[in-house]
Amino acid sequence: MSNVISIQNFFNDKSFCISNYKRDYTWGKPQVEALLSDISEVLESNADNSHYIGTIVIAKGKDGIFEVVDGQQRLTTITIILNAFLNQLNDTNYRRSIEYKFLRAHDVDLESLEIHFGKDNYFVKKLFANKQPEPKSEGQRRLETAYSYTKEHAKSVFTEGGNNQIKKWIDTLMILEIIALEASSTDIVNYVEFSLFICSNYEDKKSKPYLKLTMPINMMRYSIISNR
Repeated sequence: MSNVISIQNFFNDKSFCISNYKRDYTWGKPQVEALLSDISEVLESNADNSHYIGTIVIAKGKDGIFEVVDGQQRLTTITIILNAFLNQLNDTNYRRSIEYKFLRAHDVDLESLEIHFGKDNYFVKKLFANKQPEPKSEGQRRLETAYSYTKEHAKSVFTEGGNNQIKKWIDTLMILEIIALEASSTDIVNYVEFSLFICSNYEDKKSKPYLKLTMPINMMRYSIISNR
């Protein structure tokens, strides 16, 4: 997989899963606002070149489904934005074409998402279907807040420009670029996952133990790229 890739190409012909042991969704309004601002900035600039929005690390399982190793928050928020904007469209054909390409699993009903959200999967499916599920964890409350905020933003975009403006936002989101790394070794994935967990929960990020941990993480990330 190429390092720098558009979101459209990243999603193309892939299914993803977020394992149950992954941490809850942690992004709040500031992070969601920042991503929406990125889309707006690229849209208003009318630039041909894209805009880098982060890194996502994935590992392909035996079943062909890609597990999200790193970048869970960003990938979840991208999906939230895409779904919220699609829900504002009156153009059924365009909406369905985008859904089947990037949001829904192939050859199944619309209840099946292209990304399995692990322990939050049932909640997210109901949320995207606008069925107002009851959040049962702090992570689910953040998911609800992020989706509600994004949905209101999408409504304002539709009010200003209708279907055409919504399509422009979706098209712009699809050309944003990420650094996509595909891990080729289960051992590398486990090591990076463990190291990221330890470092993200280490209170003193200036201490020697923290610095000693971050050094091998960077080395292992290099190994992921080299061993693709």
